[in-house]
Amino acid sequence: MEFTDEEVQNILGAFKALKVKPKADTPEDFSKWMADFTASMDAFPVKEEPTSPHATASIASGHIHVTFPHELRISVFSEDSKSEASYELWRYEVTCLQQGSYPHDQVSRAIQRSLREAGRITMRLGPTASISEILSKLDSVYSNVDLKETLLADFYSARQKDNEDIATWSCRLEDLLNRAVQKGLVKTSETNDMLKAMLWTGLKQTLKNVSGHKLDSLKTFDELRVALRRIESEHRQREDELKQNKKTTHLNMESTSTTSQTKEIKVKFLKENSVSHLSNNQQSYGSRFRTDNTMKKRYRTCWRCGQVGHIASACRVRLDHSKRDLNSMRPMAGGKQ
Repeated sequence: MEFTDEEVQNILGAFKALKVKPKADTPEDFSKWMADFTASMDAFPVKEEPTSPHATASIASGHIHVTFPHELRISVFSEDSKSEASYELWRYEVTCLQQGSYPHDQVSRAIQRSLREAGRITMRLGPTASISEILSKLDSVYSNVDLKETLLADFYSARQKDNEDIATWSCRLEDLLNRAVQKGLVKTSETNDMLKAMLWTGLKQTLKNVSGHKLDSLKTFDELRVALRRIESEHRQREDELKQNKKTTHLNMESTSTTSQTKEIKVKFLKENSVSHLSNNQQSYGSRFRTDNTMKKRYRTCWRCGQVGHIASACRVRLDHSKRDLNSMRPMAGGKQ
């Protein structure tokens, strides 16, 4: 009989949970130790307390039972939804569960629960399919199938986009290189130098101009990423201050222009009012002068007779109090007819 690695891990997990170390120098020693241990457990029942957040263990009738109190959970993977985990991330979570001391059936159930539309693919394998069979089927549909040459070409030709910050750009670069690592094109020990060189090479020119010294002084990719993020933050602050200063200058220029225009309008208004007022005064003076002359002509007083309306040279008023005109045709009293 042969044990799988998963079964061996389950057995070791049970012994750790029970806080016992079996005597297993020979198969006979282990069998005798197991019998004595089972007898002692039956004679002195002990209340079992979980010692691990993942599992509890007990021995009854010579069999080891490992119980996991909580169902395992994996990020949901959906081929059509951008809001769910990518296949690469989902595959990584499954790999981590496989390396843990979890029973096969619980990992398998967690995988099936995490699949949406992709569940129809694993359904064809049947309910008894192993985890390796499930992953192999999903890999054939969703894993990266780019050629090795294409993977490295994508990595070396990558450049920071205009709308990408340092954090986003560096993570995208890591994803590209990780695909090459999974294909066996690059050794894990070589990734630091490759990432460090390409992180700076693919930078925007504005950041590259002020960060060349960091590439030579820092040894690791993560250290360079932190330094570049700090430079990026300072550069962004300077740009914001420059934009604010330009905006303030523009507003001041607009305010000055508005003030000048207001002054010009006021001067023009005052000039127009002055001309209008002068014209009105002249018209008023002329009208008043004509009115005065007319009134003077209309109300002239004759110094000869004292009557109003004519002058002495045109006076025809008799001074004998008869009030008849001088040129009257009627004969004067005492005169000849």
